[in-house]
Amino acid sequence: MPAPLLHIDSCKRLFEQFKLRKATLHFALVAVGSVLTDLEEMGVVKGLHWKAESFLAYLLKTDPKYAPLAIGMIMHEEMDRTLDTHYVEPNIPRAEKILKKFNSQMFANEGHYFLDHAMTCAFVSDNPCVVRIAERAKKRLKDKHLHKIAYHLSTFFGGDEQGILSALHHFKHFDMATYLSDEKTADMYGKFSLLRDGFSPDKRSTLDKIKLALRYLQFILSNKKYLILEATQHAKKEFRNHNHAYNLACTAMSKRFAKLHAKHHLSFKKFSKAL
Repeated sequence: MPAPLLHIDSCKRLFEQFKLRKATLHFALVAVGSVLTDLEEMGVVKGLHWKAESFLAYLLKTDPKYAPLAIGMIMHEEMDRTLDTHYVEPNIPRAEKILKKFNSQMFANEGHYFLDHAMTCAFVSDNPCVVRIAERAKKRLKDKHLHKIAYHLSTFFGGDEQGILSALHHFKHFDMATYLSDEKTADMYGKFSLLRDGFSPDKRSTLDKIKLALRYLQFILSNKKYLILEATQHAKKEFRNHNHAYNLACTAMSKRFAKLHAKHHLSFKKFSKAL
């Protein structure tokens, strides 16, 4: 499952290390870039992962004001690569056991998503200030910025521009404080897991929609979300030891950013005009 607050916090650390101001649109664009890569998980845009540096080259050539967006996407890739290798993948079997223990068969075989979810919940519990940072960054994104982002994503990666814009508006208006409530995050995780199949273009027939609606109704009317709540609360304790891997990921991001700066002669001052 997408873990937006871990990505946004890692970008905050990056800006602090390189002595860049966080109260800027530059940071907002980097932050949203670090999150929007997971639009691929929702089936909104294909191919967002592992093509971010090519996207950066495109933006530097066509609209350099929005280059920080691609920088955030590159940082997302770097964090995923390191965190998955050093923590997520080795712990997927443990995450699957927790789901099985709490009889959450409806969410079987998705240990990776569940682990991302549990790590994010644990991180936010220990670092609630990241919610405020994320909300401040989102407020800096005006409608004109969202339209530009949707245009560039659809132009470079393909996909429906209006669908991308709708997803961006959803992100802007999503209350990150949801992650401060175990009950709300459990409900959110259950709905995400159920609806994820519905995002796939090859699963949008009338019959597929009916099946999805029935599964969703079963989730709402059953005790499944309470089982997910119990599983999450247990997993938050189990997977609180991710700090070492997270620090390794932040270090990898810093090295990648320095290389990007040298290769592309990046300057946040250069991106300032007309934003």
